[in-house]
Amino acid sequence: MENKLEKVLVCVEDVNLDAHVIEYTHMIAKTVGLKTVYLLHVIHDTPLESRLAIASEVEGTSKLDLDRQYHDEIVRLTTGYTDAMTGAAVRHFGDIDGIHQEVKVFVGNQLKDTLMVAHDEDIDLIVMGRHLGARLEMGDVAILPRRVTRKSTCSVLVVPEEFVPRLTKIFCPIRDSRCSTLALQTAIDLGIAFNAEIHALNLFQVYNDIHYPGGAPDPVEPREKKIETATFFAKRECDALKRKIHTANAKITFDCRVDETFHPANVFEREIEARHCDLVVIGARGRSGAAGVLLGSVTEQLIKQCSVPVLATKHKGEHIGILKAMLALFGRD
Repeated sequence: MENKLEKVLVCVEDVNLDAHVIEYTHMIAKTVGLKTVYLLHVIHDTPLESRLAIASEVEGTSKLDLDRQYHDEIVRLTTGYTDAMTGAAVRHFGDIDGIHQEVKVFVGNQLKDTLMVAHDEDIDLIVMGRHLGARLEMGDVAILPRRVTRKSTCSVLVVPEEFVPRLTKIFCPIRDSRCSTLALQTAIDLGIAFNAEIHALNLFQVYNDIHYPGGAPDPVEPREKKIETATFFAKRECDALKRKIHTANAKITFDCRVDETFHPANVFEREIEARHCDLVVIGARGRSGAAGVLLGSVTEQLIKQCSVPVLATKHKGEHIGILKAMLALFGRD
């Protein structure tokens, strides 16, 4: 793979709730040959102000008593999670020779600590369940996985609830772009490793009010002619993409199709269901911004609602300056 896959970080909220996420990572580790797997749990740190507010409501509880109780509870939780995750690591990865397992438990912020560990340990892939951080989402879906995927400097794999690990058919939305090239090459590498089929789809829209550069209106022509022209350029994009990747030994098909609905994520989901695909590999389109690396809206939607795992690929290490700036805001130099 263009991005090597040797170190994986698995975000764990509960070893039972996240058993499918750990098992999915085991499937990858056994097939691809990972060198190191980190299991991470972050205990949400209750701010001092909140603890003092609780203390004021409990008669006879001093700040010192509350701090002592909080410290004892943190020690208890840290020990419990460490023991449970160590046991899970042995159960799920003990059958793989040569793989290093490491458990990390932090008290802090899930987003910050996940990104911090990924940076410090030079992680190649973050794996997390779509439900991670659900208690903080207040009605929305997959907020934490989407935030991690936006701001991470490595690829992120998001696994939906209770998904049974398997990899036989891969779906890869494509365009002739740098991020699509990485996504397609990653899909091909995984397809070869797992002997899986790959379906690459270039989905495009045709607008009736196309304007040429300079503001000149598009000449009136039948919509069928516009679709024919757009299809020609879409196929040319596919041909250009094929020249950039290595397809030898890959079971791959390419398709170009017009999106009449203008809702590509929904079209992709129907395609995934119709073709019985069990993994989506998509480039995480990023651009620099004050908030970090912004995902394309289609990738966001797939992470939120897709019935199969979504692997958002990134060129490792890009936008590292933005990540360091963000960690500094969290109080990390």
